[in-house]
Amino acid sequence: MKKLVDCPSDQNQNTWNNCIGTYDTFFGKIRGEFKNGTLHGNGVVMIFNSFKVEGNFNDGKLKGKSIKLNLF
Repeated sequence: MKKLVDCPSDQNQNTWNNCIGTYDTFFGKIRGEFKNGTLHGNGVVMIFNSFKVEGNFNDGKLKGKSIKLNLF
């Protein structure tokens, strides 16, 4: 298995491929493994610092089991 490198912070996240990165969105923060600009592999989506989803993503969509936490 190939080890993933950090995504380049000087590039738009839509260009990230085979790397691990974090970026802010209008609804919160996304962190994880990226392929072709989308979450692909392990990832975390945090919404307004109150709700968090952790799991395995496939082309940006949750796949299989996930953990959903209310952070209040």
